[in-house]
Amino acid sequence: MLFGKRISLKSLSLRNQILLGFGCIALVIAFVSGKVTQELSTNYLMRQLNVQSENTFAVLVGASLEAVITEDAPVLNSIVEQVIRNDTNIASVEIRNETGIILLHWVNRKQDGPVSPLSFTKDVRVENELFGRIKLVWNVAPIHAEIRKHALIMQGFTAMALLLLTGLIWILVTWFIVWPINRINAKLTDFARGKIQDDLHLGRFAASELQRLAESSNNLGRALEVREDVERELRLAKEEAELASRAKSEFLANMSHELRTPLNAIIGFSEVLTNEIFGSMGTPKNREYVFDIHSSGEHLLEIINDILDLSKIEAGKVELHEEDVDILDLTEACMRLVMERAHNNELKIGCELEDDLPLIFVDRRIMKQILINLLSNAIKFTPGGGRVTLKVAEDNRDIVFKISDTGIGIAEEDLETVLAPFGQVESGLDRRHEGTGLGLPLTQALVELHDGRMTIDSALGEGTTVSVILPHTRSRRPRFTKRQMKNVTPLPVGRKAKVA
Repeated sequence: MLFGKRISLKSLSLRNQILLGFGCIALVIAFVSGKVTQELSTNYLMRQLNVQSENTFAVLVGASLEAVITEDAPVLNSIVEQVIRNDTNIASVEIRNETGIILLHWVNRKQDGPVSPLSFTKDVRVENELFGRIKLVWNVAPIHAEIRKHALIMQGFTAMALLLLTGLIWILVTWFIVWPINRINAKLTDFARGKIQDDLHLGRFAASELQRLAESSNNLGRALEVREDVERELRLAKEEAELASRAKSEFLANMSHELRTPLNAIIGFSEVLTNEIFGSMGTPKNREYVFDIHSSGEHLLEIINDILDLSKIEAGKVELHEEDVDILDLTEACMRLVMERAHNNELKIGCELEDDLPLIFVDRRIMKQILINLLSNAIKFTPGGGRVTLKVAEDNRDIVFKISDTGIGIAEEDLETVLAPFGQVESGLDRRHEGTGLGLPLTQALVELHDGRMTIDSALGEGTTVSVILPHTRSRRPRFTKRQMKNVTPLPVGRKAKVA
């Protein structure tokens, strides 16, 4: 807590963290060095004091031996004062005879201040015979004070030297590390703000790691420049594509009326001629030509309708008119519309519905168009004698429509082609089946409008199964129980096909 504010290491800059860390280390080292110096000095002085004590004892014993034996106190006092007059650290001297009686107790009157006694004792012996005992008491307080003073001076010098070293390291770190990092950080901040300027150069004294980091930031800047150019080109391309799409939609919207009006006239008048409402056409050849005109007009109108529907879906202009639809009614209506074509191609066609199917919430017209497109496609690519089947079942609450045929099938490598607009496996002069390649792409787009998906499972020469899967969110309460459409067999020419 500093001035009422909490200071966190995370809030400090790198150089301040280094300064704080080295400062703390300097203080710890200075404290430890002072303690070590004090301990070493104390041990050394104590060894010296032991040596000095031995010397003093030797002098005293030699000088006072006769006086100790005779127990002459005045002589002892004179000898003691003469021996220790130059040693101010001796606090007192005590001499006893062999029985322990004090012969002399001398105290150094010259000492003042605190006393820290340290005593040494030496026996007075002659040929191993004890005549007395001398006790020296040293005052080590001045020695300890001198040692502490020396330790404090050592701590001060150590702390000063280390703090100066810390300051030098702080300057070097600021110059060689913090300043380059701040420049790199400023460069990256400019990148985040969209400001991509010249390359960053740190100078020859920067560390190699920082040089590599600066070069990486320069590479990032160049990559961002390239990305901006690509994004700019993509935006322009997108705008051009949107303009082209709008132009195409406007063109198709305008042309739909221009194309449909004459086509409706051609189809209507050719139908009038075919029915000979206003008189006979004469030769059978005329009837054949008029029939071809009528068929070609209807085919062309279907192509135009498919193109317009696909364009509307791509433009997002298709609106769904959703309602609850009975699956049985839906499939029966679709089967009636394609049954005649299956009969003409000599195919068997059938529909199988699972029990207790629910209603589905879909656009009735679009769902009908989906099934008719898939059934017509199956009929178109199935040779005579083959079979087309529509099955409807519930799979994990999803509603699955499966249109299967025994036709020519699709190779695996051609599946992507048939799902692309205008994609056809057969092309050129060898085409045996008419069409524009819009049926499956349009159907898939219509299925996706209902949040569903369409899958194709096919093998060349074995047939194709197209599955339309509507999610369970499109199902409603059950409407009917078991009602199943049986196989529909071709009837003789001239009779209408029936659902059995």
